[in-house]
Amino acid sequence: MYAGFWISARLAFRVRVLGRDRLANLPGTIYLTLHKRDTDGIVALGTVFWACGGRGAVGRSATMCGEHVYLPGFVAGYVIRRPRWLSFLLFPIRVGGLMRAIGWYPMALARRRFLMAHLLDVLEVVGDRPVAEVLGENAAIAIPGAPVRALVSDILRWPYRDALFTLREIPEFVPAVAQRLWDRHKQRLAEYLHRFMPVLDTGGAIFMAPEGILSPDGRAGRIRSGLFRLIQQTVCDVNLQFMAMTYDFAAAGRTTVFLHVGPAVRDAKQWTQDELASWIRDTARRLTVITVGYLAAVTLRDAAKDGRTTIAVSELAECINQGARRYADEGSTVDPRLLDPRLFQHRWRAFLAYCARNGMLDTGRKHILVREEDFVPRTSKDFAALSPWQYCLNEIDGLADLQTRPELPRK
Repeated sequence: MYAGFWISARLAFRVRVLGRDRLANLPGTIYLTLHKRDTDGIVALGTVFWACGGRGAVGRSATMCGEHVYLPGFVAGYVIRRPRWLSFLLFPIRVGGLMRAIGWYPMALARRRFLMAHLLDVLEVVGDRPVAEVLGENAAIAIPGAPVRALVSDILRWPYRDALFTLREIPEFVPAVAQRLWDRHKQRLAEYLHRFMPVLDTGGAIFMAPEGILSPDGRAGRIRSGLFRLIQQTVCDVNLQFMAMTYDFAAAGRTTVFLHVGPAVRDAKQWTQDELASWIRDTARRLTVITVGYLAAVTLRDAAKDGRTTIAVSELAECINQGARRYADEGSTVDPRLLDPRLFQHRWRAFLAYCARNGMLDTGRKHILVREEDFVPRTSKDFAALSPWQYCLNEIDGLADLQTRPELPRK
C-alpha cells in the first residue's frame, strides 16, 4: 500500500527529499509534520516507507488521521462536493473500514469537530431529539434551512452536507447536552489515544500532525495536547523525528514538494508540554524550505502596499535573489536552486511560465502585474477564496513568528 503512496506522490508532485540520511527508522519513533494539505500523508508516508525499504519500525507503523475521514458522508461532504449529482451519489459511501485496514486510525480534537460527529454523539447519548432542543438558538445558525421540528436523524442527510461538515464546538449545544457530549467525547479521546500506545511499545512507528488539523490558510496551528499525552503514557523511550513539508507551487507543471527530514530526538519524556511545543515550532522554522513563491509573495505584497500595479521582471528576480541569500545567511533552509546562479535561471523560467499561465505577465514579458486583490485577508468563511500568494505570505510570516527558543537540555 505505501509503495502505492510513493508512486502516487511522484506522479502528482516533484518530490525533493532533504536530509534523507537522517531517517533513523528506530523502534518507538513518532514522525511529525505540520498539516498543510490533504496529500501530506501520501507524500510523507510513501517517501519514508520507500527510503526505509518497508522494514523496521516503519514496517509496523500506524497513522493518526482526522476523525472526519471516518464519518458517514465524508467523501461527498469533504472530498467531492462538485458536481452535485456525483456528490449526492457518493454520500452513502464510507471509507473508515478501508482506512483502518491500511493502519490509519482516527483521532479527534478535544472540542472542535464537524457537526456530523457531534450529532452522531447526540443520537448515542440523548437520543433522536429535535435539533432545536439540542442546539437551542444556535440551531438556525448551525443548520440553515432545517425545519423547526426536524429531528437529528433528519439532518444527517445529503441536503445538509455543508452544515454537517462545518466545524462546531461543544459549547454551542445547550448546556445539559453539551456536558453529556463532552463526557462521551473525553472517553472517546482516551480510547483513540490508547490505540496508538501499543504500536510504540512494541517497536513500531506513528505518523501524526501535532496540531491535529489541516491549516486552511497557511498559518501554523496550535500544538495540541495529544502528542504530549501519547509520549508520557507510553512505556518505551519515544524518539521524535520532525519532517517539514513545503509545497513550491509557483511553476508550470507539477508542484514541487520539499520533504526536509530533521534529526531524531530522544528523551522527550523529560520535557514539559510547553517545551515540546517550543521544539516543534523551532524545528519547523529551521526545516521549512524558503521557496521562490514565498519570496515573490513578500515582494509583490510590498509593491501592492506602495500602490504599484506592475513590477519589472528583473527587479523581482533581484529581490528574490537577495532574499534567498539573506535567509541562507540567517540559517534558514533555502531551495538550493535559488543559491546557484545556473539553477536559479532554470527555476526563474519556470516561475515566469507560472505567471504567464495565470495572467500576471505582460505581453512583452518585461513586467509582472501586481494585483492588490491577491493580498486580501480572508475570514474563516471564505478560505477557499484565499489566493496562493496570500497563503504563501501567511506561511512565511508565520515562520517569522516562530522565534528560536533556547536549546532544550538533552540527556
